[in-house]
Amino acid sequence: NILRDPRNGRLFEGYSEDPCVVSKLAPEIVKGIQSYGVSATVKHYAANSQETNRVGIDETISKRALEEIYFPGFRACVKEGGTKSIMNAYNRINGVRCTESAWLLEEKLRKDFGFDGMVMSDWGAVLDPAKALAGGTDLAMPGPGEPQAIYDAVKAATLSEEKVDQACERVLTAIKWITENYKKEEVDKLPVDEIIKQTDEAAYEAACEGIVLLKNDAACPLAKHTKIALLGSGHAQMLECGSGSAGIDTSRHGDVAAEFARYFDVVDEAQAEYVVMIGIVPGMEGNDRKTLALADEDLAVLKRLAQAGKNVILVLNTCGPIDMREIDTDNVKAVFATFLPGMAGAKALSDMIAGEVNPSGKLTITFPERIEDMPTYMNFPGDGYHVSYGEGIYVGYRYYDKKKLRPRYPFGYGMSYTTFDCKLVDAAVDGDTIKVHTTVENTGKVAGSEVIQIYIHDPYSTLAKPEKELKAFEKVKLAPGEKKDVTFVIAIRDLASYDMDLEQFAVEEGYYDILAATSSAAEDVFGETRIYLDVKSPYSYSVDTQLKVICEDDALLEAADSAWAAEGWDIGLIRNNYQYSPQKSLREILVYLDAHLRTEEKVAHFIAAFEEKVRTIKKK
Repeated sequence: NILRDPRNGRLFEGYSEDPCVVSKLAPEIVKGIQSYGVSATVKHYAANSQETNRVGIDETISKRALEEIYFPGFRACVKEGGTKSIMNAYNRINGVRCTESAWLLEEKLRKDFGFDGMVMSDWGAVLDPAKALAGGTDLAMPGPGEPQAIYDAVKAATLSEEKVDQACERVLTAIKWITENYKKEEVDKLPVDEIIKQTDEAAYEAACEGIVLLKNDAACPLAKHTKIALLGSGHAQMLECGSGSAGIDTSRHGDVAAEFARYFDVVDEAQAEYVVMIGIVPGMEGNDRKTLALADEDLAVLKRLAQAGKNVILVLNTCGPIDMREIDTDNVKAVFATFLPGMAGAKALSDMIAGEVNPSGKLTITFPERIEDMPTYMNFPGDGYHVSYGEGIYVGYRYYDKKKLRPRYPFGYGMSYTTFDCKLVDAAVDGDTIKVHTTVENTGKVAGSEVIQIYIHDPYSTLAKPEKELKAFEKVKLAPGEKKDVTFVIAIRDLASYDMDLEQFAVEEGYYDILAATSSAAEDVFGETRIYLDVKSPYSYSVDTQLKVICEDDALLEAADSAWAAEGWDIGLIRNNYQYSPQKSLREILVYLDAHLRTEEKVAHFIAAFEEKVRTIKKK
């Protein structure tokens, strides 16, 4: 699910505010799980973006926002990941429960995305078993359910036996796949010690890759044997995961003091040269955050340290973004966002502060300057059991860009202990793809990773669009002095936007700006070039183009006037319609002429002449 609002209690369970990031990352865990013959379950379909009144909340969402923002991750998990199971959500979308929506489950998920697996409900989400079966939910969880309602519906012919048979077949097919593919022997043959070793390594690597360095006033890495104090609500044990369905009960925890003691002399606050302040904000199923603030006890400690002028390394061990206005004071010399880093978080963090590991994580969600700046501020969590997704497609950085609001930390941002020289070499259309060539060089003294991000800007779009949208990214690890060429291949179809009037995706003909960057911030764009897509689209210039567009472009108007006058018609008719009915097209005027003046031959001649003229005019 998309990280629509940072206050969402289950924010930590998702990947990003951006559908491109979700679509690239989520299918990989599906493939990993299913490589062992265990069915992945992708959830919660769809637009499960808050915990407040989650059971029954009715979300009003535009079809365009669903298609462009909230569906792509699920579509990718089906098409790229091949997931065998989907869990639908508690909420309603535009008045219809997700468990009962034939449009959501049959039209979109199965026919459009191509899903052929089993759909199960969230726990207790099926309130009407017959309607859920009819809508496309195969398995009501947790079960066993009461069969009488289904029996009565079949008997009354409001639910077909075929629907019941179909659901049974899908459940049995899922069981059969697992039975035939589960690699029990491969799992069982590993000794416990080897499993612990491998999972320790995986957890450590994930934490190292994901921790983000947000601020560094030449403080980190700290010199070995620096005297430090460990304070804050996470000073003894970091918050390693969220609670609820995603919570993990385990004895395998990181020991914060022991991990830091490998490099530093851990002392009390009075003796410390630096204070490592670990602030916790938990995420939980069932409840949303009310603010973006740290806990009161952590805020009090930070205030005291600021008044004392104590050097602080602030660690945001939190489920999501934090309001930094009161806590990013002059004495805070570095800020790390570990989020919920798993059992190896303490080890990875201490290694990073000591310089054994170079930070390389990037933000997949924007940190707003203040809560009031957020795109969802006026529409979260809604009024009772109703919420409007009033921001539409302008989620996350799309909104901040459009409103020209500078966030505290932009999407895609993250610092390093080394420096990089990134260049955009060129970009060109190649068949049905766009190839973007970049180079990146590590110009510093330590190995490190940079994430090259490719955004697309449509300067003359017909549809309203964001200022830019992420379309590709790659993390590149380099030794000091090492340089790499990084080529991105972007499918032209990925530039499509959803037109609600046409009820289809369309790629517009015209100019596009290719932006190569290291974050979504304007100052982090290191290269820009323009390409032209010569594709036929519903918006290509023709007799179906609106008069407003034609009459406000000199070249188009000249083409229309000359072809119109050549048939002996008064060009004043074009001007008059533009003044009073600018939404009309030339074709609509031609229909009138043909009906009243019987000029069928002339109409055909005009259309041919006009479209021949506009074929050479570049689309804007």
